[in-house]
Amino acid sequence: MQIAIQEITKIDAAGAQLYEAITLFFERRSPIAVHTLVMAAHQLLHDYTDRAKSMLKNEKTIREYGKDRIHRFNKEFNFFKHSVGDKDEVLKFDPELHTYFLIDAIYLFAAATGEWPHIHQVFNFWFILKYPHMVTTEQAIAAVQTAQRGGWKFEQFEAFRELINRPTEQNLGI
Repeated sequence: MQIAIQEITKIDAAGAQLYEAITLFFERRSPIAVHTLVMAAHQLLHDYTDRAKSMLKNEKTIREYGKDRIHRFNKEFNFFKHSVGDKDEVLKFDPELHTYFLIDAIYLFAAATGEWPHIHQVFNFWFILKYPHMVTTEQAIAAVQTAQRGGWKFEQFEAFRELINRPTEQNLGI
């Protein structure tokens, strides 16, 4: 058997991790796997953009909320990667936390590449429907209102899975 060596950039790795995380998320698969992929991609992109573009892990957040918040973010990520010195630890896992890191990673990816892949747009669409109070731009507010009038709800995971597979059929307008 011959091993095929691939050349992969940090952006390639982050993009693949985000794609799989979003796919697993909408398939309602393992929150632990989603979280691990999201956090790995987020860390790559956070470092790649020199930490300047993150909405969650930046100097302003540290000033406002303290380092404890950052430690909480990292606790779950590290729990799924390491077991030295804490083999008997039990984690109180909040699967919703990775949705915030996923949206942040998507924006970090856009900042790093200038790209906005369709699957990222679909997750962004889901996110603004789930958290409309976090939407600030007029374009996004209008998109949320249009989507809600069209009957879109964030709980419709099957519809979002279908939307991922039909990138040219729907302009998300976000």
